[in-house]
Amino acid sequence: FPYVTTGETARLISAEQMAVSFPLAWAYLKRNEGVLRGRERGKMNRDDRWWGYNYPKNLIKQHQPKLYVAQTVPTLRVAYDESGIHCLNNVRVNGVFTNSAEHAWFLLGILNAPVADYVFRRTAKPKAGGYFEANKQFIAPLPMPSVTEDEHREVARRAEELQVLHSEKAVLQSTPTERSTDETSDLLTIRVNVLENQITRAEQAMNRLVYGLYSLSEDEIRLVERG
Repeated sequence: FPYVTTGETARLISAEQMAVSFPLAWAYLKRNEGVLRGRERGKMNRDDRWWGYNYPKNLIKQHQPKLYVAQTVPTLRVAYDESGIHCLNNVRVNGVFTNSAEHAWFLLGILNAPVADYVFRRTAKPKAGGYFEANKQFIAPLPMPSVTEDEHREVARRAEELQVLHSEKAVLQSTPTERSTDETSDLLTIRVNVLENQITRAEQAMNRLVYGLYSLSEDEIRLVERG
């Protein structure tokens, strides 16, 4: 993301500043300079911005808190960037902005639960290999349950808990093991298994809560869980 955002404006970082402040990123860009200059049939062949985006849109939104979902997914999978540290390309990954952190967590819980996914996979555009197109026209119409303030907070709380658990599991699974002893490898496996059990219990509790918010019958729940 070679831009500096200030208020409502975004400025491309100069070549000089890129070389000094981000030498590794600049070295990568320089290695691919020919390809980058050739974008848009040569329109990006400009000394002052060949390393910038060819369509610099919505740049000031990149560092805002947001939900995001890949555009092509096998099931509806949503995550929350609470700190605004991830930048989206607005083509392969879509962002959803909300008016508060609690509402973002609430939407995360609802959209990742089986009910929304059940509807999504029956209304979204199918793609090859069992994937679906997850853009605005298929996400915006998904039904939202009518909830009280307490229910809203509870879904948000559980959704945040689940994302923390999934994040902890991902960190453990990415831990280098080449220098680990058998004992530390066993401990790592145990910790991952404990987290997987916690995630399963938390997801089951969330699903029961969401089923209740939609007032689903037992038959309807079985239908949703069969996929």
